[in-house]
Amino acid sequence: MKRVKKPKKKNQKHNVSEKQLQRIKNKVTDDVTKKALLLFLSAASDEIGLTDEQACDIFRRANRYGEYMDDHIVRIQQLQETIEKGTGIKFEGW
Repeated sequence: MKRVKKPKKKNQKHNVSEKQLQRIKNKVTDDVTKKALLLFLSAASDEIGLTDEQACDIFRRANRYGEYMDDHIVRIQQLQETIEKGTGIKFEGW
């Protein structure tokens, strides 16, 4: 059997404006955050034995809190401090 050599890839450069780059970053961040929230909620619901209705209530509340941050009613730093005070878990990087 004769092996075929893979064609060499050319280094292609793509120019993206700052605005486009920020849009891409925001979309990726939003997608990852939603997936992480769903995974966390699913695991927590299973662990504590929440009903579907209770899990949906928690998701609605978390979504409402996210809207508070979007509307600048509360800062993420305030949430971090509250979580750290109550649980001892410290979040870094935000």
